[in-house]
Amino acid sequence: MIRSGLLPVLSEQLRERLLIAWCFFSALLFIAFDLSRFEGLFSQQSIGLGNFEKNLLLVQFELSCFLLFRELQHRSASLSFLEQIQKVFSNALFVLLLALIIKTFLFLNNRGGNMDAIHLVLDLIFFAAVCLFLFSSFFTWKRLISYQKTRSVARFWSVFEWMILFAIFFQLLDFHFFDNTFLLAIGAISSLGLLLSFNLKWVAYLNLVQKGQSLLLILTAAACTLFMYSELSTLSSTRFFKTIDLSGNLVVFSLFVFFISYSVISLLVVTFNLPTSSVFEQKFGDLLLFQRINEVIELGRAEKEVAQALLEGSQSSTASDAACLDIFSDQDSGIHHFATGIDEDHFQRIKHGLFSTTGHVESLYFQNINLKKILKQDVRQGFLSALVIPLRTSRSDIGQLILLKKVSDGFEKEMVDLVKSFTISGAQSIHNTRLLNQEKEKERLQAQMDMASEVQKGLIPLSSLENDLCSVAAAYKSALEIGGDYFDLQMVGENLAFVMGDVSGKGASAAINMAQMKGVFQSLILTHPDPASFIALANQAIGNCLKERSFITLLYVYLSAQEKNFCFARAGHCPALFYKSRTGESSYLNSKGLGLGIIKSAGFYQHIETPTIPFETNDLLLIFTDGIVEARNTLLEEFGYERIEAFLVKHVAYSVQEICRLLQEEVQQFTGGHWDDDYAIAIFRFK
Repeated sequence: MIRSGLLPVLSEQLRERLLIAWCFFSALLFIAFDLSRFEGLFSQQSIGLGNFEKNLLLVQFELSCFLLFRELQHRSASLSFLEQIQKVFSNALFVLLLALIIKTFLFLNNRGGNMDAIHLVLDLIFFAAVCLFLFSSFFTWKRLISYQKTRSVARFWSVFEWMILFAIFFQLLDFHFFDNTFLLAIGAISSLGLLLSFNLKWVAYLNLVQKGQSLLLILTAAACTLFMYSELSTLSSTRFFKTIDLSGNLVVFSLFVFFISYSVISLLVVTFNLPTSSVFEQKFGDLLLFQRINEVIELGRAEKEVAQALLEGSQSSTASDAACLDIFSDQDSGIHHFATGIDEDHFQRIKHGLFSTTGHVESLYFQNINLKKILKQDVRQGFLSALVIPLRTSRSDIGQLILLKKVSDGFEKEMVDLVKSFTISGAQSIHNTRLLNQEKEKERLQAQMDMASEVQKGLIPLSSLENDLCSVAAAYKSALEIGGDYFDLQMVGENLAFVMGDVSGKGASAAINMAQMKGVFQSLILTHPDPASFIALANQAIGNCLKERSFITLLYVYLSAQEKNFCFARAGHCPALFYKSRTGESSYLNSKGLGLGIIKSAGFYQHIETPTIPFETNDLLLIFTDGIVEARNTLLEEFGYERIEAFLVKHVAYSVQEICRLLQEEVQQFTGGHWDDDYAIAIFRFK
């Protein structure tokens, strides 16, 4: 990366003022030069200045623009993605308005195409404004391209900045567009700019309204930029001595190409992401809600477990190279240290260097800290940026989190906000654990758990369905306030898709995974209803979201109204029980299949079987989770598959609602009321 500032000994504010002054006087100087050449041409007097001097002054102005906006880029670090785009849009609109004012002024004063000193000065002012806009937009696009940047992206951008700097000085060589050297240079710069333009991770974090707004803003800014290029091209072709000469100005031409290419790619990516916006927003809202629930659920965990979870989650969400966490003891017994990606000694030296630079540690909180400015190389050992966030409750600070990255400016505003929410949750969890013995806290816990249970019940569909294809009755119950068993159904035209799942574990983590599974089902069912595709894509979608040693068993059934059959896929789930009314025979539908998340590679396809079973009127299909099968009595005997089959054969004449109710009563009676697992039941009677 080009080192920040040519005057490192000066303060940041003074450097900005000097660069603004340099930029302003450079613009005045090349305007005065062009005006002198113009006057000398008409008075037929030579002023002793040629193309090289003209190019030198132009290089000085463009270099001052580059350094000025590179120095000012930190000011937009706190802006959201949409605010960054609005900034480019407003600047483009300003230059467009300036051009229209100039054109109106020249028209009203009857200058038209007649060149005079005023006409020349106005043209040069417009050219200077376009240059300022292009360099400002260049560093604004940098902020978007650098979002969640990797080391390779940082290196590519560093090379790109050097190439733009080279393009500025290229003006001195006095090459023009049709020279092979010029074409080679513009090809290299444009290719790298196009490659960087595909780094658009920020698009995924816009909601539907923001994407619509960004489309309009980028499209308008691109149109304004094309207008600027058209105007400058016209000036280049009509001037009989050319300070404004796009055919020989590599940097301005390159910035136009980069701006338009990034705008076009952004428009395409945002447009293609519009259909997924509503699903993303719904899933994100569900996760935020369950995150709040998780704060309550995790009260019983030890502080060490909470600290490790907070450390690992923060590092993962920010792609940090190292993370360190200090937890202050509530009994003045010292500080508990936790670290990952860095040894204890190295962490202590970095922390000491950080906190010794200021007398107020608070000033370091929530800031993207540049370690190169405050720590020596032997202390930071490759780490270039840091983020310090306190673990804070309403009563006190109970710790602090330090995240480290090996790239500069590594923590964007969205990352800071996300980690801040993690630390709030973690601090509250630790604080609540310490206050668990208080009755008031227990009452608050129960109230919030009841709320969580109601929220989860809202994610489960209605317990009965009646249509021309079948009658369906279903039931669900969690052992705790919230659980991980799940079922859902959806009509796909005249056909019916049904899924039942069982998330490993219990409580909040199982409930979160259950909510994710609901989002996956609702997203895939309309595009991939066939069982093989659904199970494979569900494994791909949900596998990376599951923690290690976590998995989801699933049974997916697709009922065809026209074919009078159903196709199913079993991903490690309990086999369904099928009863043929014509023969009075019942059998379990066993098929090969592994639970979701056990194998995360494409080889998961090899473990899927999708049998097709024809059905007739009054045939029954009973689907359930292991909470039914593994229910135990006082002698630790399981209810088992045989009892389930015997029960169904005995009650086939009942309605599906009665069968569902009686099965629950049967298991409840068998266990003596001690039922300690989640369960779900669904029974179909075909028509």
